[in-house]
Amino acid sequence: PKSVDFISDDFAVQAQNFTASLTFAATLSAAALTLLIVDKERDDNLPRIGAAILSALTPFLAFGSITNASQYKNRNELSREVYRDDKYLPYLQEIFSFMSRSDQEATPLGINPFYNEINDLSIQFVKDCQYYDQKTSSEFNQSKYEPTEFMNEFRTFAISPCDDGCAVAFLSSLQTKLIPVVFQENSYLQESLTNLTAVLKKLIEYNDRRNHTSSNVSLAASILFERAHHFENRLDGSLQRGNVRWGFFKSRKFRHGHLFTTLIQFFWDKIYWARSGAIPKSTSHARSIAMNTLRPISAETLGLQVQTKALIEQLRSDDSGGLHRSTQDLTQFYHATKESYVASLIVVSGVVSYFTGIIFTIGNIGAAASNNSIKGFDTLTDIGSIGFGFITPITAILSMFHLFRKFWVLWGLSGKLGSKLAGGNDVQVDNIRTVRSVTRTQELATLMRFFASAGSAASLYWGWVERESSITIPTDPFLPAYIAAGSLLLHILSIIFLLFIEYFIRYRFEPKLGEYLSESFRGEIEGLYDSFSLPLTNIDTKHEQDSLTWEYVSREFVHKYRFDTVFAADRFSALYHFLQSGLSNVGIVEKKALT
Repeated sequence: PKSVDFISDDFAVQAQNFTASLTFAATLSAAALTLLIVDKERDDNLPRIGAAILSALTPFLAFGSITNASQYKNRNELSREVYRDDKYLPYLQEIFSFMSRSDQEATPLGINPFYNEINDLSIQFVKDCQYYDQKTSSEFNQSKYEPTEFMNEFRTFAISPCDDGCAVAFLSSLQTKLIPVVFQENSYLQESLTNLTAVLKKLIEYNDRRNHTSSNVSLAASILFERAHHFENRLDGSLQRGNVRWGFFKSRKFRHGHLFTTLIQFFWDKIYWARSGAIPKSTSHARSIAMNTLRPISAETLGLQVQTKALIEQLRSDDSGGLHRSTQDLTQFYHATKESYVASLIVVSGVVSYFTGIIFTIGNIGAAASNNSIKGFDTLTDIGSIGFGFITPITAILSMFHLFRKFWVLWGLSGKLGSKLAGGNDVQVDNIRTVRSVTRTQELATLMRFFASAGSAASLYWGWVERESSITIPTDPFLPAYIAAGSLLLHILSIIFLLFIEYFIRYRFEPKLGEYLSESFRGEIEGLYDSFSLPLTNIDTKHEQDSLTWEYVSREFVHKYRFDTVFAADRFSALYHFLQSGLSNVGIVEKKALT
């Protein structure tokens, strides 16, 4: 089974750990800055020493946030690469199969997704023949074998790749002559040809859909295909391929860098009015939308997802399993893109906090050591104060945003679990009740951290203003210090509370908790299995095909019910792995097998 790292979702498992370090860094910065309010006249060394001690911890927390957020961004970018390499072409093939034959034949050969895959496999086969130095026993004594018979069959098929007869003839030649006779001596070449037979079988089966495809469905599929095809250039230009060094560092182009992503892409993505529900009515309109370079790629992904769901509503349920899978793949790609932007924002704020903490610490230590006789240290302290007062609150606000997302997910999950208490046996109900109680305690811990972050942001701004002698506020000058101290104390209490939850409540979870929870949602899981299932083929084993279906089912289930916000990674992975293994009596439905 796949690990939880294969899930790209809104505020996924790894991202939930950011809130602790972000909140802790913000509360320490607030406490360090407001300590200097006690020494507003700058004639006492004790507050400076205390501020230096607290601010000295900030770079360590900031560096941890930088590395973790960088790893999280790299993982999401890898997920986007996997979509381009493994998921994008099947998505185009699913859409293409619902177009009428006349619409398919009107499509240029270069963008026919089935022909493109067969052509790529054929080119690779020719290269394999050259690599293995395939010999021939003909009278010409060629040193290298040119697969003439194969190329003749392929060219015949390429004349009309949308014709069933050409596809059947090519498949028959592969199965009866080329694989068992012509290339019988090289199993590696036979394997390459077997991959071709799998695509041809898929093409022949998908061509059957044209027999019950209405003109309205064909038009909708043609419009969606035009939009999805032009999405390719945007997709390739957004990918950030490359090697990762030291576990987190990756060299990127400037437009893919953290700073550009934060200042341009992240905020443009937030303010752009996507209108994802506006579905184009013609291929020219779809092309213009897809080629709009000002439209964020996340907005275009969401638009494709909405348009694909609209197409699914017009199809028979037996034919829509592949598009359901493609819709989930688009959802994963969308969340991976958004989370990549957020990770860049965390990295930038972490870098600023890192250097601000160092500058502020050096300034306070120097001012205390020189007894305020060297004004340069005072200048460093003022620079650090500006960083803490204006930039570090962004970290606190970002933490608040994440914590609010987590609280909202927990609140919704608690309500969904409450609706399941009426059904199931006593063991299942007891486990659901236990999980729901843990969810409630997580809500409380999340609220504690939320208010700690809010207090830190307020005290950071307020503390900086209080240090400016030119600004007078008619309030208690020590009020921001009280708020900062309370925020720090509240965050420490939330850590203690979460440790209590981990070692005294979650530690007592049943080892079979994943099974009990899954059985409680059996009806919904069966419905998801039916929607994601595909007709069986005789290329892969039934077990492999069923496992792939359960992989999609498990991802969809954990996306709908965010148990990852309640459980730690290990307990959540137990549930996720159990779902991928499949429920009893929910398995392979005997559909038409391809021969």
